[in-house]
Amino acid sequence: GLFTGCGNQFKVLVDEGSGFFGLGILVDTILLEGLVAEEVVAVLVIERIGPGFGIHEVGAPVQLLQGSTRWGYHLYAAVAPSIAGQFEPASYGQVIAGLKALGFYGVTEVALGADIVASHEAEELKAKGLLTSSCCPSFVSYVIRNHPTMQSIVSNAPSPMLTVGRYIKEHDHRARVIFIGPCIAKKKEFQLGRAMKAIDCVLTYEELYALFDAKGIDLASLEPDDLNDASPFGRGFAYSGGVTAAIAQALKEKGITDEEFQFKAVPCSGIDECKRALMKAKAGTLEGNFIEGMACSGGCVN
Repeated sequence: GLFTGCGNQFKVLVDEGSGFFGLGILVDTILLEGLVAEEVVAVLVIERIGPGFGIHEVGAPVQLLQGSTRWGYHLYAAVAPSIAGQFEPASYGQVIAGLKALGFYGVTEVALGADIVASHEAEELKAKGLLTSSCCPSFVSYVIRNHPTMQSIVSNAPSPMLTVGRYIKEHDHRARVIFIGPCIAKKKEFQLGRAMKAIDCVLTYEELYALFDAKGIDLASLEPDDLNDASPFGRGFAYSGGVTAAIAQALKEKGITDEEFQFKAVPCSGIDECKRALMKAKAGTLEGNFIEGMACSGGCVN
């Protein structure tokens, strides 16, 4: 990986294999782990904001929050499942209350989008006979760059982030949506124009912490708010093996029996396991019909 700096802005070239999920953001340190010398996947510009760092993008969240009052649109926070436990000692419900204290009109679980994606992928898998997941943008990018002949087996389902954004806007035509999650790859997914107008901005947890800090919101002192949009299977998308479990459940709910279609998943935790599974699929030796591709070992929670 290449790390260059100029003033308070830094350009980071992240090599294939890191999934740029190994980016640990500290107060004055940017830590890159697990870099390997293969193709460059992305160029990210990182700038100082508040007490930490944030990925520079058009459509700053502060402008969206301020604009919702001025222009009358409804600003929603779409929160990734891994947000639970990220702001301890505050509880999950207190984080939801904190988001509304920031000025969000509503909060929706991205896990709802994961439930929708699982249902779609269950049907697509049965129809195609061989499929990979599409929820991890780093995995999809890896397939496109390094195994282009395998693109046809990547699910055509949008990611849960995009799916829930579209869902919100279909139900509220005045909606604007900010995705909040741990994954810097989502920044790139948004910047490359793959958001299909479903998402208006992407925030990491570090950036959200900076917003809470700037507004002086003490999460642990807030009355918890409820949020229960999704199933446990949708929330499990954040863990390695979670997509597999969700699709197995979707097949069951659709009444598809083992006699009709035998689901054989190959969960891949980390890019090395993804590479091995793709190579086997290409050679026709994969002992399975569904590759769950997670570029980050352990899943989004890591």
